[in-house]
Amino acid sequence: MKYLLDSNTCIAYLRTPLGLVAKKILSTPPDDIALNAISIVELCRAAHLSARVSENLAQITAFTSRFTVLALDSVAAEIAAPGVSTPS
Repeated sequence: MKYLLDSNTCIAYLRTPLGLVAKKILSTPPDDIALNAISIVELCRAAHLSARVSENLAQITAFTSRFTVLALDSVAAEIAAPGVSTPS
């Protein structure tokens, strides 16, 4: 893996499939790209809040299915948790 895509990068690809981000992703071997599970949660959450839920979920699935998905295990969650701020 050379690249770990965050949700903002995925959104840029999904919104502009002919843009610079998409060109870079499409020119990179899928084995060199990974996503983390949290990014997929964020994408799916946004899809469920949209007017075109089914269409957006299908687009997300088609995009993310090409790449390795890195799980968030309990150890990683415990390490990341102190850095998460709560809404005020």
